Amino acid sequence: MDLTLLKRLPEEIVIIIEDYIPVQCALLISKTHYMNYHKFFRSIINPVNIEKYIRSTVKRDHCFVFKNMLRENYERWFNMKNYSYKNKNYLNYVYFIKAFCIENDSMNVYKAINIFLKEIGLGKNLHKKNISRNIKWKH
Repeated sequence: MDLTLLKRLPEEIVIIIEDYIPVQCALLISKTHYMNYHKFFRSIINPVNIEKYIRSTVKRDHCFVFKNMLRENYERWFNMKNYSYKNKNYLNYVYFIKAFCIENDSMNVYKAINIFLKEIGLGKNLHKKNISRNIKWKH
């Protein structure tokens, strides 16, 4: 979708065209459109694929999108205790995301998590709480 052509059109025509754009595409036009339509996004994504979407957002280091997801879901993510991924147990889902950021070199998302945790008052001594345990299988 080439959005540069929309900038050349008169504003009245752009408003009429935007009425015909589906919500899935309107999310991708700009940050303001994302902020307006992101509440509909959860109904578009299959609940089975939501974690895959979160991981792909982190891998691509999409900080703006991740900040919105973090603000909406941090309570749920903190309550997801003993999250397992690739034979490791994490204290909760937030600590998994932090480790996943380091693993995928997504430093913008990692910084956004740390800033958010400091804002809500959980930023003290995070280095002591960063717990992950390897799962060892017995033969």
